[in-house]
This record gives sequence, C-alpha cells and structure tokens, in this order.
Amino acid sequence: ETDFSPANRLRLFHEIKNNRWDCIILTHDQFGKIPQSQEIQREIFTTELDNIERDLNTLKEMGGSIGRRMLKGLEIRKNNTAAKLQEVVKNIEE
Repeated sequence: ETDFSPANRLRLFHEIKNNRWDCIILTHDQFGKIPQSQEIQREIFTTELDNIERDLNTLKEMGGSIGRRMLKGLEIRKNNTAAKLQEVVKNIEE
C-alpha cells in the first residue's frame, strides 16, 4: 500500500529494475505513476486520437442508430486527448 507513496516510489522502481522477478502486478493507478518520456506520451496520445477518430467515423456512418450521448462522449474524449497531445508536443518543443 505504501510502496507507491512519493517517498518510496523511486526505491520501488529501482527494485523492479534490478531484481529478476517473474511478474510485477500493479494497479492501473500505480502503472500511471510510472514516468514516461515525452516522445512515448506523444505516440500514445496520437494513437489514441487516431482510434477515437476511427470510432467517430464509424458512429457517423451508422447514422440514426447511434445515441447522441455516445457521440457526445467521443467528441469530448477527442477534445481532451487532443489537448493533452498539444501539451506534450509543446513540452517537447520547449
């Protein structure tokens, strides 16, 4: 429980890196706290944005058989992901 507290996080990352464990099980929240390079973040957000675009196109092709709530949710997710991608790109450029 305390392994991912800020004080212990770096120590745990070193243990994961240096030990020959067969498996490491993390919660989604813990996995999200592992630092990633800006380039990898850009790649992840770009792929996610492409997938959202594809989903939106599929929903629009389906026409009237889709719910407005689903369409609105994807559009919000697209905007949020695009904003995160722009922030990462800006950080890389700086």
